[in-house]
Amino acid sequence: MDNTQTQQIEKIQQLLNTGERENVELAFAIAKGFEWDFLEFIQTSLLNHPYFCLEYFPTLYAHTKMLYFSNQQMSKLPENIGKLTHTEVLKLVGNLLDALPESIGLLKNLQELHLTHNHLTHLPESLGQLKNLQKLYLGYNQLTRLPESMCQAPKLRILYLHYNRLQKLPEVIGNLNHLEECYLNANKLTFLPENIGMLQNLKTFTLHNNQLTVLPDNIGDLSKLQMLDLSSNYLTTLPESIRQLQSLQTLNLRFNQFSFIPSEIGQLRFLQKLILKDNPLSQYEQEKIRQLLPHTRIIF
Repeated sequence: MDNTQTQQIEKIQQLLNTGERENVELAFAIAKGFEWDFLEFIQTSLLNHPYFCLEYFPTLYAHTKMLYFSNQQMSKLPENIGKLTHTEVLKLVGNLLDALPESIGLLKNLQELHLTHNHLTHLPESLGQLKNLQKLYLGYNQLTRLPESMCQAPKLRILYLHYNRLQKLPEVIGNLNHLEECYLNANKLTFLPENIGMLQNLKTFTLHNNQLTVLPDNIGDLSKLQMLDLSSNYLTTLPESIRQLQSLQTLNLRFNQFSFIPSEIGQLRFLQKLILKDNPLSQYEQEKIRQLLPHTRIIF
């Protein structure tokens, strides 16, 4: 390495050390003109600035399967994120992202995408192209809707959407036929799509703290459902199809408007826990429920 190159590397290092965005970007712009052999001397310093690494040197992560960019104050993702085709786990928790680039759909091997605690208001249509995506974490954002294309992800098993602003779900959500866990608590849902019953592998479904007033009849088609949390809604009754949930173990109905529970609930043979606290149920109705479910722990 000659003196000129040494001086340039020292300049780059000084710019990076300031931590100021304009200086950091200038450092990367200078570094881009270097041969890779020289960049190895400052690689560690470059990696302290993941946004610009993705923008200028995505090859730094080219063969990395697990990438952690959490709590980096990132306000956007560069389009180059789509070049990380070997990535299987991508964690972007606790940043300032309000949108994602369409190129994220190019991550053909991505299995887990963690985006909790950001500022996302919408999602790209390209999410549906993530054919190997199994776990998607979107809690604590500002989403008001989901793209229908998201329901094309054929292997999605776990979906976290709690603490957003969702007013409705895509009509085609039933296409997620491998979904096992779905967390929708603390949104603004007033109803569920008619095809919700098509989620034949769903085991855990949380909907507490929404604005539901009624449940669709085909909720009884969720034959593998084990835990259903409907607490803190505005429900007054359950559909008769509730009797079909023969795998159900826990049913939380706390903080609703139930004055009676249909007798069909007595057919839930494996129900272990029923929470009915903070509902306007009379003593007579409570006793009736106890008789219908003599082996279930009931909390009034």
